[in-house]
Amino acid sequence: MPELKRFIRLCVATAIGLVVLMLISSVVMEFWVDFYARDYGGLGVVMAIFFWIGLSSTVIVASASLCPALAVRRHRR
Repeated sequence: MPELKRFIRLCVATAIGLVVLMLISSVVMEFWVDFYARDYGGLGVVMAIFFWIGLSSTVIVASASLCPALAVRRHRR
């Protein structure tokens, strides 16, 4: 059962990070895509989406790597 708690914490941390990224993206993404599209055209749109995918991947990897470290730290107490 303690292993399940670790996975639930990981899922919650990842979900919170992605929801925050989605909220930020709903405001910023329009301007970001327009900025890149103005300079680079269709390739700029692809670049903006690529960077957004990179940011969301960073959130997933960061939460997946931080949660086990925090669990070990919590277990030592």
